[in-house]
Amino acid sequence: MEKQSVNKFVSPSSQVIENGFTLIEALLSLLAVTSIFSLLPLALQVEQKIIQASEVATSTEWHIFLKQLEEERKNYPISSVTPDGFCFIKDTKEVCYSKYQSIIRKQVEGRGHEPILTEIEAFQTKASANYLEITAVSKAHHLFQTKIPLQGDQKDE
Repeated sequence: MEKQSVNKFVSPSSQVIENGFTLIEALLSLLAVTSIFSLLPLALQVEQKIIQASEVATSTEWHIFLKQLEEERKNYPISSVTPDGFCFIKDTKEVCYSKYQSIIRKQVEGRGHEPILTEIEAFQTKASANYLEITAVSKAHHLFQTKIPLQGDQKDE
């Protein structure tokens, strides 16, 4: 027995289209894309707040460093200045601040390793006529500068 193929007539209005999206699929896709784009400004705002928080932390650390330096140094004159640090004599002991890797450290008589500033990319010191100019750049590229009175004789090395 042979199989006979039966041709059915299908009207164009009842034809099933399998290519493309249905209206519901298109609306859901549009909703998903709109949701993503509406959350984008929120994500950028969160990123800005994180950056500001890191600036505050770095700035706070810098101001604590300046306050500690002011309290410790008081009226002791700067004894030497190098491009990456400086020293002063306090109670017959030489106290030095210098850059070591990514920190600024304090040493007394060439000993010890007390971290004072962290996450520092660049640190420069320069003596001018009456001031010691200190410039620091954090790893987050924040620039900090200050001038400290030399108060006495200083020698450039």
